[in-house]
Amino acid sequence: MAVTFTALHLLGIFADSAVEFSVGALFIPFVSEWRPGAVAWGIVAFYLLVAVELTSLLRRRISTRAWRWVHLSSFALYVTATAHLLTAGTDAASPWLLGPVWATMVAIGALTLVRVLVPRGRSRRPVLRHVS
Repeated sequence: MAVTFTALHLLGIFADSAVEFSVGALFIPFVSEWRPGAVAWGIVAFYLLVAVELTSLLRRRISTRAWRWVHLSSFALYVTATAHLLTAGTDAASPWLLGPVWATMVAIGALTLVRVLVPRGRSRRPVLRHVS
C-alpha cells in the first residue's frame, strides 16, 4: 500500500499545475525549486521505501542478514518520511495531523524499546523444570 500511495502522490504532484515539478525534481534531492530541503526528505524516504520493498520481493534470493539490515532502514524511512510531511506538508501545523504524528512516534518508540529490551530467542517464556 505504501508503494501504491507513494506512486499516486508522485503522479499527483507531477500533474499539479500549482507548483511545477520536473521528473528530476521528483527523484533527485535538492533539484526542486519549491522547498528543496523538504522535498529532498521525501525523495530519500522514497528510495528507502524502494529498497525495503525490493528486498521483500527478493526475500528468498538474498541472505537473511542482508534482508534484516535493509529492513532496519525502515526506521530511517519513518524519520525521513515524517520530516518530509512536517516540512513540505501544507497542513503541518494542524492538530489533526500533529496528533497522529505524535501518536505514531510514541508507539514506534515504545515498540522499539520493547524489541530492544526483551530477550531474543526461540521462546520468551521461562523454561519450567520439574524438580523431583
